[in-house]
Amino acid sequence: MSPGTDEPVSSEERHGPITDSGLRNRGHRTLGRSRRRFQPRLEPGSLETPCVAPATKDATTQGYRIVSVNGVKTYAHRVAWETAHGPIPKGMCVCHHCDNPPCIELTHLFLGTKPDNNADMVAKGRQARGERIASAKLTEADVRAIRALYAGGGLLQRELAHQFGIAQTTVSHIVTGECWGHVR
Repeated sequence: MSPGTDEPVSSEERHGPITDSGLRNRGHRTLGRSRRRFQPRLEPGSLETPCVAPATKDATTQGYRIVSVNGVKTYAHRVAWETAHGPIPKGMCVCHHCDNPPCIELTHLFLGTKPDNNADMVAKGRQARGERIASAKLTEADVRAIRALYAGGGLLQRELAHQFGIAQTTVSHIVTGECWGHVR
């Protein structure tokens, strides 16, 4: 990240251009030389070309592979893109068509903004919602119970809110389908 901003910094801005000779002179393996160690694999529903992942154990908790370039750790898919296409423009992300974080296959990568990447995630149904959100106070069974109790006409929204330990507005959003709309 750039100091004081949320903008990602390209690996070129961080540690200079990526060149075979520059990396070899500093004793680092280049992406091209490392490619021999990459293991292609077919993913269910993947693109025609199999995913390629670097044979490195260094990865984020989300599965994005980390490689060292000139002594600086960076995402492998960003290095792959920059090696093939040059610097990543400011404000752009390297996104995956295949939704496979360790993949560095160039035909699976594309440039997009953060909103583009988020829209892609939502379109493919990969966003966390409902119980998959770590801070969720309710389960899908709770949501069904709230809707059933409210539809029965016996309880007010504020009474349901107190019973389930949530705000009255949350109950309102649940019964109108504004939140937890995926639960039927």
